[in-house]
Amino acid sequence: NQFDDNGAPVFPEGESVSLCDESSNQLGRAPDWSASVNSEYRRNFGNLEGYGRVLLAYTGNQNSGEVPLDAYNTLDAYLGVRSDRWHVELFARNLLDEEALITATPATAVVRRQPTGYANQFPIPSRRIGVSASYNW
Repeated sequence: NQFDDNGAPVFPEGESVSLCDESSNQLGRAPDWSASVNSEYRRNFGNLEGYGRVLLAYTGNQNSGEVPLDAYNTLDAYLGVRSDRWHVELFARNLLDEEALITATPATAVVRRQPTGYANQFPIPSRRIGVSASYNW
C-alpha cells in the first residue's frame, strides 16, 4: 500500500475506487458512551449463601440514521439463595421501568415500493419481575 503526503492511499491508474470521508459521523448505532456498574453482597447462612446484586447500565445517545435515539439508564436487582447444587433468585429487570427505544425508523416504512406512513419503533423491554431457579444434577 502506498500513501501520499496527506496520508491518503494511492491507487494504481485505471483501477476503480470509491472514497468517502466519514470522520465526523457517528458509527451506526454505537452510543456516544456506555457504562455499567455491578455490585453484589453475599452472606453465608450455614451451608447456604444469600446474596443481593444490583446492576446499573447507561447507554448514551445513538444515531440510528434519520431517527436519533436518546440516552437511557436501566437498573436491575436480584435477591437470591444458593447452595452448591441449586439456586433460587427473585429478579427485577428495568426496575424503574425506563422507557426508551433500542432502534427506530422514520415514518416512511415501505411495503411493495409504496411508503406506508408508519414508523418502526423497538423499545427496550419494560419492567420484568420474576423468579428463576436451577438445580445441578
